[in-house]
Amino acid sequence: MNTFFPATLLSSVVMMSSCSRSAPGDHQSYRYKLPVNIATQEVFAPSGDLNNHSYLIEKGEHEFKLARRTGDEEKLQQAEELAKKSLTLLPKGNQHAKLLLAQVIETRHQFAQAITLAEEALTETPGSRKAHLILITSHLALGNLEQASTYADQLIKDFPRVGTLSLRGLVLLSQGRDEEAVFDLKKSIEVEDLGETAESTWARCVLARHLLERDQDEDANFLLTEALRITPESPLALDLMAQILAQKGEYEKSHQFFDRAFATSRQLAHLRHQAELNDQTGKRTLALDQWGQVEKLIREELAEKRFDHRIDLAKVLLMRKAGGDLREAVSLILQELELRQNSETYYLLARGYFDLGFNQQALTSMLAFHRKGPRSGRAYLLTAEIYQKDGNKKRAEVYSNLARSLESDVNRINFL
Repeated sequence: MNTFFPATLLSSVVMMSSCSRSAPGDHQSYRYKLPVNIATQEVFAPSGDLNNHSYLIEKGEHEFKLARRTGDEEKLQQAEELAKKSLTLLPKGNQHAKLLLAQVIETRHQFAQAITLAEEALTETPGSRKAHLILITSHLALGNLEQASTYADQLIKDFPRVGTLSLRGLVLLSQGRDEEAVFDLKKSIEVEDLGETAESTWARCVLARHLLERDQDEDANFLLTEALRITPESPLALDLMAQILAQKGEYEKSHQFFDRAFATSRQLAHLRHQAELNDQTGKRTLALDQWGQVEKLIREELAEKRFDHRIDLAKVLLMRKAGGDLREAVSLILQELELRQNSETYYLLARGYFDLGFNQQALTSMLAFHRKGPRSGRAYLLTAEIYQKDGNKKRAEVYSNLARSLESDVNRINFL
């Protein structure tokens, strides 16, 4: 899952007197009435003087919101240029421009640079909420869990809101602190308020993804239904709902949701998930064609240095599993590991090594993954397979049992 914090906020909602829906388990329905046109509501478009640094930031933030909502690279480029021009006009004391630039850079997966800019802005404006958010998400992406946790704790002291609590919940999940994470995620939904629809949607998606990984599909479905009621075209909610439908065997409907997610965001992960679904449901030829399309687009992005999406290319190559693909995937992941020592990178590296037959290197990578802390049935199962291949049946059984303690059905459709 993409760990970005949603930026587009829709505020025209009015409170309902009571909840109108019942939830499975102890999950809470969204408490506010939504306007009929919420999915098509436009973001305010500013107008003014391009030689005024404040206007440049206002316009740049507008372009950035549109870019994040639509996946439009041209809008993202415009936001970057406007932030840089504002900094040229006002080099000092212009933390808003630095933070906008940091958000653009973070979107391009240049996390170390985003951290530098956010730290500068935080020095100029201690307690800045936006600077904290960038620092949390960028450190999380790099695998710096202690730093991400520290900034999350600091932010919640001043802003214990739906967005901040759900983000700390994501950090806690990455540390393997599942019970604390679920507490924060449920608490975030309890404290949601008017004007926080984007955060309310995202909080439900984070919790739903965790429950989906634990085979709790009914609860996950409820949360995602609520998320899509709040934000009907949320790409993350649409993608996760597609995954639930795939697990239920509703493949045609699942593809429809993946299509909607891609149409809304233009994020290639949704196309890749479609290929993975086709591959695991007997449509290998179609999957290979889709992977080829995704590969072509990612290689174009990498060649033009628009996004740093090596890991996305590696995922395509890993799923195709051809010998040359696997070797290139491992090479790409090793490059990524120099920049990002996060759990996902270690897991993907282990997958690549294992499929190539390099068992010891695969085991070393998985042990590095487990030291990071996240509890993952998929990761436990891969570790069991590595030990089994190595002839260590007792260790294999330990990790197989750990996998089944989290996921009762370890043969579910797998989405990278």
